[in-house]
Amino acid sequence: MKLRRKMVFVALSIAILSVALPTRAGVVDLAPHGESWWGVRDLVAPFASIFVGPMYYYGKRTLEIDTTPPAGTLDLFYIRASFQKRYERTTAPATVLLPRRIDASPRDVVMIRASLEGFREQERMVQIASRDEKIQINFEPLPNTLRAVAHTYFADRASLTFFTDEVLNIRIQKDEAGGYVVFLNATAKAPGIEDTLQGLRSVWLEDLRSQQLGEDLLIRIKLSEAAKKANLELRSRQAHDPYRDIQTHTLDFVPRDGQAKVANVKVALLQVTPEDVSECALVFEDGLREGLTIDALDRALSPRGEFTDPYLQAAMKRLGEVSPGKRIEMQDGSRLDSGNVLELTLALSQPAQAKGYLALLRSFVSHLEGQNEWRSTLRGLIAPEVGATTFKEMLDRAAARERSCMLRKIGAESSEGKSRGAL
Repeated sequence: MKLRRKMVFVALSIAILSVALPTRAGVVDLAPHGESWWGVRDLVAPFASIFVGPMYYYGKRTLEIDTTPPAGTLDLFYIRASFQKRYERTTAPATVLLPRRIDASPRDVVMIRASLEGFREQERMVQIASRDEKIQINFEPLPNTLRAVAHTYFADRASLTFFTDEVLNIRIQKDEAGGYVVFLNATAKAPGIEDTLQGLRSVWLEDLRSQQLGEDLLIRIKLSEAAKKANLELRSRQAHDPYRDIQTHTLDFVPRDGQAKVANVKVALLQVTPEDVSECALVFEDGLREGLTIDALDRALSPRGEFTDPYLQAAMKRLGEVSPGKRIEMQDGSRLDSGNVLELTLALSQPAQAKGYLALLRSFVSHLEGQNEWRSTLRGLIAPEVGATTFKEMLDRAAARERSCMLRKIGAESSEGKSRGAL
């Protein structure tokens, strides 16, 4: 019985110690198999050991490698006489087993190539004959970072904009599926970019994915079947975003013939009525504004040389036409005449302040795109940097408020009708 208790105690002690002890770094054997170097040094080594110590030539040779930030990928090359003898890949921290110095050529080296997503690749050369036992590699951030991505689709045209800290060095090539692969050289991606890309969808763009390939960031653009049939022309342009002091690089997707859609735009705009920008429609707009900041709305809707500028200007003018007194009411209570060029320009310079503008754009795009695509089109106009899922949640909350308003309105009208009947 006592023996059994002792065995249980020992087993528990071993289990506790195994949990408490830190995990040992990865061990990689990089020594060339079955190969050793023989030369004059083998004759000299016994005498040289008197001065450098016997462990220098005959002791085990190891190399401890770590990176900052941690968990860098290590590509390890054992090179002898300019030929690669061994290759291993591991993750830092790592312990590398090397041949004894007596078994290696005086010129044998280990080349360490360290990489980590979002940082510059680093290389180190370590001679086997050296006394280096620990190598610490400090990564340097890439010179550029992709901060945000925006996508806009309207009237059979689309744009995809990359926001970066520095001017982009970009390469574009077409893939086998008819889409595009965009290479952003020496660029890292900010947290959350992948989620944003996956949420950017439209009539033209079916899927967007990113992949960090060494120091370059790849953006894979999958076009929809409709986009492939439209025979799109891809155009590229750079600019500076003054609102956030950030660089922009925009890809424009332009169909060879887009005149038919332009005619539809004019018809859809004329279908907007005063009811679309008043009462419960304004309740919808207020609910939508809660999920968007004034700065974000101004960035999206202000004239900035985009292909949507003429359409937004026409929409603002239509807002004045269907508003009471033919005037655009601003959030501060002022009223601007859309028939006056100066006052219309003032309204366009602060579109986030125009009451009824978001409600009008909803009606406008729903007449233009139909029930299947109007949500993604509206998102591209007023919130191009917001993912589809987040924007849908914003729309659903705003629509729920609008329905409640309409129910209250119907109830009030019903009560008023009964009161008149009683009289």
